[in-house]
Amino acid sequence: GSGQAQLPAPAEGFLMGMVTRTFHGRRKSVLAALPCLAATLAGFRTSVTYVLDAETEEDRALGQEIADFFKARGLSQLVRVAYEPLPPCSEKLFVGNLEGNAGKDRSQRSNFLADQYTSAPVVAHFDAEVCVVAPLTPSYFAREDPHGGSDGNHLEGRPRRLQVLSTATGDHWGVDHWALQLPTPIDVMWPNVFPILTWRSDLAKARDFLADRFKHSEKRKTGPTGSGRASGQRTAKGKRGVFVGAGQAVKGGGCFGSAFDAAYANVTNAERRFGFEHRRSGFSQFNMILNFALATNPKGYAFHIVKSSKASVRALTTSYPDAVITAADAPSAGGSNALDSKDGMLFVAAANAEDSKGPAPGMRRLCCALHPGLQASHAGCRAFSSDGSGAASGVSPPVGEKLPGWSGRCFKGVRGEFRSDECLVAYLAATRAFLAARPDPERRAAQDNCAALVTLLASTG
Repeated sequence: GSGQAQLPAPAEGFLMGMVTRTFHGRRKSVLAALPCLAATLAGFRTSVTYVLDAETEEDRALGQEIADFFKARGLSQLVRVAYEPLPPCSEKLFVGNLEGNAGKDRSQRSNFLADQYTSAPVVAHFDAEVCVVAPLTPSYFAREDPHGGSDGNHLEGRPRRLQVLSTATGDHWGVDHWALQLPTPIDVMWPNVFPILTWRSDLAKARDFLADRFKHSEKRKTGPTGSGRASGQRTAKGKRGVFVGAGQAVKGGGCFGSAFDAAYANVTNAERRFGFEHRRSGFSQFNMILNFALATNPKGYAFHIVKSSKASVRALTTSYPDAVITAADAPSAGGSNALDSKDGMLFVAAANAEDSKGPAPGMRRLCCALHPGLQASHAGCRAFSSDGSGAASGVSPPVGEKLPGWSGRCFKGVRGEFRSDECLVAYLAATRAFLAARPDPERRAAQDNCAALVTLLASTG
């Protein structure tokens, strides 16, 4: 078999499945980020799957280290490791022509298949070396909207919209528009914040769409230009792509394991095409998926727009009236900012741990404030019990009260220090409200994992 982990059954009640594709070359950074995820995961109805190569001993060794880490913390039921085998015709699928080496092509394909690793209705894509610095509660990643619930856009029987951070100036990766043959006005990669959220059902629809698009294509010398904006893309010099025509795949075709793989081979073998501002000449799997979702399921999403002109936000709102479009202050490039929408809902923050220094310091303060019991029992929390902020000593708005209307940068630096006490108060309000409704074992697990993280951070300074 493929070595794929057993999937959680829908009856287990997971709302979100976090899925990441990584490999042993990132081992040090991946292991450094694990304590963050352990502290934010317990009690929040979220599962996690790490996907690695099936055929390499080094990847299997890393997978065992990940599994052992979470087993020691009582989280084995939430965290799985899956080993993905090489698909048929991999030498034509993974060519390293556009976005790095062949391994990068393979990783990007895995993201299109993320729904195969979770049964949760929401799929959260994230980089394995990223530290999540806020608990992943439903109020962060899905907003209730009685007008937004078309088929499939429901959590716990209520209509929801997933919150997505993006720009509105056009996709910087030029191959995306050519591959989709749809306008690509948003870029979810440019803000550099994880996780990137999709409805599980939209992933399968995106794969089917691409398979059908290439099945009915004719060979052509160049693809169309443009990113949904007048002069968004240009064609760069380079190898001409090989296209699917009349159901036939890449040269020497017939060996692919699925119609999607045949289509994906045409993407990885495409000629270079620049996107918005002539920035990137390859493709972004996440931009392809979310631009497809914007076009086909706009009622399922609320897009928080950053780093974009007012004119581009107005144009997006006009073109997609069924989507919720809100403007927010631009975050820094470090991927460590939290942003709110007009109704006070927050966007999840994540800090890059590629420096291998481990969990973000802000997590220690968050854990101590979230669990007042730790302040009396844990030496690592006592420093925060009398710092005068109020928030750190356990004060927060009453459950159900509207969160503060602040916006913009909530974290400073790439490792997630809180920029203001107001930011911490806002997180605490939503998180405590969610925890209060969870069973006692889940609340205890959340506190125990926070205690373990505080111990680690206190010992490392």
